[in-house]
Amino acid sequence: MEETSAELLNRPVYGMSQAARLLGLRTDGLRRWIDGYERRGKAYAPVIRERSTGVDTVTWGEFVEVPPLARRPTIMAEGP
Repeated sequence: MEETSAELLNRPVYGMSQAARLLGLRTDGLRRWIDGYERRGKAYAPVIRERSTGVDTVTWGEFVEVPPLARRPTIMAEGP
């Protein structure tokens, strides 16, 4: 049985550190973009996911969304 596009995009493919290594990013930065973070009691929403899940696995859809963001200097300067 063939997978639908939505199933392929939602398929977990990498752990957070492996995805960061493949993308040439720091794991903590990638985790903040994908799953958000909290600092000094203030929560920052994820850039990639709709809401924070705490899941340390990156789906194919999340993985392919990161490179365009990583190439944007404004996001790198302002980003998580």
